[in-house]
Amino acid sequence: MSSLLLALWIGAAGISPAAVKVLQQHQCARCHVVEGVKSPPKELSCSGCHLDISGAEGNAERMVEGREHYGATWERFVQKTGEHYVHIPSLTAMHRFQASWLRSFLLAPSDMRPNLGESMIRHNLTDAEIETLVKGWGAKDAAPVTTAAAVAPDRIAAGAKLFESKGCTACHVFGRKI
Repeated sequence: MSSLLLALWIGAAGISPAAVKVLQQHQCARCHVVEGVKSPPKELSCSGCHLDISGAEGNAERMVEGREHYGATWERFVQKTGEHYVHIPSLTAMHRFQASWLRSFLLAPSDMRPNLGESMIRHNLTDAEIETLVKGWGAKDAAPVTTAAAVAPDRIAAGAKLFESKGCTACHVFGRKI
């Protein structure tokens, strides 16, 4: 798929050069696919390395090679490595998030996918860098959120059904059910 078609497909509004600079400085592409930032080679990619190591499972030749090099702990290492830093969300089309939510998440990352064994690492982004990212991604604040009491119960039920039917519950929880 061409990058133009991909941009149209995901609705990419582009990313500012200042935001790209922040993402590069903090090496976000070591874990995430990042819009506007070239992915590092596998040996410098946290998620790429974890995916490669976990890929040894089921590969007899790589398992023998690993045992020869690392000893008896290789099997456990392969299994444990495959549990961490392999389900990383892409940082493309970030404009789809409300600016206020994105800003608050970057200020204090929380586990948005508690059914997976990993979460956002803590970072040292400054307030100015967070603002650069929010603006650079083109995130906008929407109209005030309607309270649940004002939303028709059938719409809430339809949303819950969609959340369940799309498989969102495999990673995410709805509300604070942690």
